[in-house]
Amino acid sequence: MTTIVTVASGKGGVGKSVVVTNLGLALAARGRRVVLADLDVGGANLATLFGEFEAGPDLGAFLARDIRDLESARRPLRRNLSLIAGGGETLATASPNWAMKQRLLRQLANLDADVVLIDVGAGANNHALDFFNSGDLRIIVTVPEPTASVDAYRFVKLATIRESVRSVPTRNPVRRRLERRDYGAARDLWRTVEMAGSERAGAGGDPVERRPDPAIPWVIVNQALGAKRAFERLQLVVRRFLGRDLQLLGEIPRSGEVVASVSDFLPVVESAPDSRAAEAFRAIAGKLDHQLARLAPVRPAALPGWDAGRQERRAPLPPRRRRRGSEPDPRFESP
Repeated sequence: MTTIVTVASGKGGVGKSVVVTNLGLALAARGRRVVLADLDVGGANLATLFGEFEAGPDLGAFLARDIRDLESARRPLRRNLSLIAGGGETLATASPNWAMKQRLLRQLANLDADVVLIDVGAGANNHALDFFNSGDLRIIVTVPEPTASVDAYRFVKLATIRESVRSVPTRNPVRRRLERRDYGAARDLWRTVEMAGSERAGAGGDPVERRPDPAIPWVIVNQALGAKRAFERLQLVVRRFLGRDLQLLGEIPRSGEVVASVSDFLPVVESAPDSRAAEAFRAIAGKLDHQLARLAPVRPAALPGWDAGRQERRAPLPPRRRRRGSEPDPRFESP
C-alpha cells in the first residue's frame, strides 16, 4: 500500500526541496521503495538538486496527456529511489485545473512504491493546499526566523480551512461565505460548517459531509539555530487555532556542507555522510520510517473512487450524461 507524505512550507527559501531529496535518499537506504514527486508547480527543482538535466517524460507530459500514466514518468535515481520531475513552463502545469489535480492524485496513490514524498509548492495558494491535504502524513518545513513561523502558521490554518470548506457542496450558498471569512479558532469553522449542513438538510438542500478531522502536521526546523524556540513559537499559535499540538519530527543544523551539496548537485547524505546535517537527516528518516510503519493508509475524501471503509480501490464513477435543462451532478463539479 502506497503512503503519501506531503512536504510544504509557508514561504520559499526555507530548504524544503533540500529536505525532500535528503529524506528520500535516507528512506531508500533503509529499504523503503521511495518516489519523489515534484508538485512545486511553476517552480520545480528536485531534478536539479540531483543533477538531472536531461529531458524526459515529466509531470507536464502527464498533465498534457502526452503519456498515459505517471509510471512512465518515473526516473530511477538510486536503488529504491526514483523521481517524477516537475513539469515544463506551461500555463497548464503552473495552474492545473481541478480535474487535472484529481487525476494526478489518483495516479500518485496507485504508484508501485512504499512511500511517495511530494514536494508541495511554497505559499498558500489552493494548489499547494490541495496537494498538502492529500497526504496521509503531512510535514511543514520552517526556519527559526519569526516571519517563517508566521507563514508556517498561516499555511496550517488555511490548509485546515480549505479541507473543511471542501466538505461543503459547491452549490451550497454557504460555501462562498465560508471561503471569505477569517477564523480565529478551528472550532468556530467546524461549528459553522455543521450548522450550514443542518440548515441545508432541513431545507432539503445538498448534505454537508462530516467535518474532516485534520491531520496534525509534523514540523522540521531547518537551518536550526534556536530550533526549540522556533518550534515553541509556532506551537503556541497553532495550538490556539487548532486546539491541538504540533509534532516535532526533527531539526537540521545550519551547515556549510548543505550549501556545498546544492552546488555539487549531490544531496548532503551522500556528499558528506559524516556531517551533522547528514546525521540529522538520517535520524529524521528513522522517525518517519517508524511513523510509516504505524500509519493506517486511509485516503483523503478528495480522491474519488476510494472506499476508506474497505480500504481498496474502486473504479471512479463515469460522468453522467444529463438532459438539456437538467441540474449538473455536484459530484463532478469543480470547487
